[in-house]
Amino acid sequence: MKIILVGPSHPYRGGISHYNTRLYNEFIKKGHDCSIVNFKRMYPSIFFPGKTQFDVSDQIFKAPSDRLLDSINPLSWRKTTKFIKAQKPDAVVFHWWQPFFSPAYNSILKKIKNTTKRIFICHNVRPHEESKIDSLLSRQVFNNVDRFLVHSEEDKVNLLEMYPDAVIVKNFHPVYDMFEYGSENHAQNGNEKKPPFNILFFGYVRKYKGLKYLLNAMPKILKEVDVRLTIAGEFYDEKKPYMDLIQKHGISNKINVIDKYIPNEDVQKYFLNSDLVVIPYKNATQSGIVQISYAFDVPVVVTRVGGLPEVVRDGETGYIVEPGSSSAVADAVIDFFKNHKSEEFKNNIAEHKHIFSWENLVETLESLIR
Repeated sequence: MKIILVGPSHPYRGGISHYNTRLYNEFIKKGHDCSIVNFKRMYPSIFFPGKTQFDVSDQIFKAPSDRLLDSINPLSWRKTTKFIKAQKPDAVVFHWWQPFFSPAYNSILKKIKNTTKRIFICHNVRPHEESKIDSLLSRQVFNNVDRFLVHSEEDKVNLLEMYPDAVIVKNFHPVYDMFEYGSENHAQNGNEKKPPFNILFFGYVRKYKGLKYLLNAMPKILKEVDVRLTIAGEFYDEKKPYMDLIQKHGISNKINVIDKYIPNEDVQKYFLNSDLVVIPYKNATQSGIVQISYAFDVPVVVTRVGGLPEVVRDGETGYIVEPGSSSAVADAVIDFFKNHKSEEFKNNIAEHKHIFSWENLVETLESLIR
């Protein structure tokens, strides 16, 4: 089949860019004629909260792409549409995660109607902080999509609320297996590690990610277990309140803050050196951090929000706790270390993660296209 993927790829950074590139490679592996329509400009700089939109890693995930689409330039929308039509694809698969792209996507979707199947992969049906305008833009674009793929039951419910006629399939977010380099073994297998143990909070910092609940859990954790916490990711929120919280609890010597986007070649270092990854989100539909953790067989603590409980087996591959509860986070971390759960959980992840394969995702998309 001839398939065009519309969404970010290199030189853009981040999870969706990595996802798109990995998906392209899996389609090629299966013998499909696949190509990527990439962004010429994704976000205007004034709208982007981080330091840069571009991947400055030494180790890059790259696929051939045509950088045609400018999110705010209608001339590029027409050019992109013309390019897509000329390819005569069996399907055009758009990555959806932000209503900001609705005008550009809508322009293309309307013009390719009846010429190809129009499919959305929904990374987030709704943005984390949704406005009335966001909802309106999303509803408008969803009306012009033939079929949808979501990664969580919550996103399926959200989509049906906004577009009751939607044709939807669910497939779990695949494991981010592209960060493994060299011949390092997954951490500590066969040898019980001694304290201090290492906890990881990974990814950019925003309010909805609930880092404050983990910081507030640290005093209780440290009374029971000798741990070190690494916070690795760029702060999109004001950094000072978090640093003030660390100072207030007197735990500066137990915490390492790396306020930057972690380059691809360094990702495995953080996960291989971690015993447990904590994902204390206030709200979410899913998290790519779980899937990086699983790639390295690292257990997780997640909150009971969105699709996170769907991908974690409580008491087997990690813990599911109530959102907004520092005490619950602390109890899970303490139980993990005091009851020596590491090897058991790692083995369970290794046995369980095959359901999060890229092959499964491609097979699901193939069924949507046929």
